[in-house]
Amino acid sequence: MNFLKKIFIIIFLSKKTFKKPKKKKILIINKDLSDFLKKYLKENYDIIDTRFHLFPSRQLNLYILLKCFLKKKFSFLDYVSEYIRHVQPKIIITLIDNDLLFYKLKIIFPKIKTIMIQNALRTLQKEDILSQSKILKKKNLAVDYYFCFNEAIGEKFKLFLNCAVVPIGSFRSNFHTKKIKKKKYDFLYISVYRSHVKSAPEDIIFFKNLEKYLLKKNKTLTILGSQSFYPSEEYKFYNNIFKNVNLNFIARSQKRNTYKILDQSNISINIDSTAGYESLSR
Repeated sequence: MNFLKKIFIIIFLSKKTFKKPKKKKILIINKDLSDFLKKYLKENYDIIDTRFHLFPSRQLNLYILLKCFLKKKFSFLDYVSEYIRHVQPKIIITLIDNDLLFYKLKIIFPKIKTIMIQNALRTLQKEDILSQSKILKKKNLAVDYYFCFNEAIGEKFKLFLNCAVVPIGSFRSNFHTKKIKKKKYDFLYISVYRSHVKSAPEDIIFFKNLEKYLLKKNKTLTILGSQSFYPSEEYKFYNNIFKNVNLNFIARSQKRNTYKILDQSNISINIDSTAGYESLSR
């Protein structure tokens, strides 16, 4: 997304507030997935919205923005830093572990404890943060604690990020206690569909073989949708592939209990979704 489009979204599509932030012990950087933290933090926390380009309805604090302008500070890092100075937290925390901005905060605020929690699968693919290890290593980035899936992924982050690694498994999966449930889905495919990404040829071959197997066994396939926006496109994609199979599609939404569905599946099928690895661990 180009710079001008980002500015347009922030200025015209965001929600606005002019309230001066109150002092809090804990500040959550990025509203994404913050509901998983609220259970443990009680009332002594604040949240600053980021990633406006992905979620245009996020809240922009005009009081902080004005403070930045008066100081002739115009970057988004300046905005977040000014917000932190007003809240004066002892701890800042995020569940977006591939956020380069968060890596820079420890340098600016060395006395504040910084905690990062892994939220998704990390790979060496070019769109992922780990592919930038050699470049990022030169930037002297740091967080105090990285709560991650396992030691192996923690060691990958330590190649470019000064941090203490604490393996905890999946924080989101652990949040949802597993209960004994009657199996509801014979075959559950955990989708990794993205409208802007073309499926790999080997994935299409796999789908065709899966279709043959399901037809032979006369089984229904349930698709666990992965795209929050325009789920109808995702459904059409799979419906076009599995033309002859009895298909059940569960769209992604905020109300969907993904882990309950995973626990209710007899056989989970995964290519490279985080939920697939979480299903295996559960």
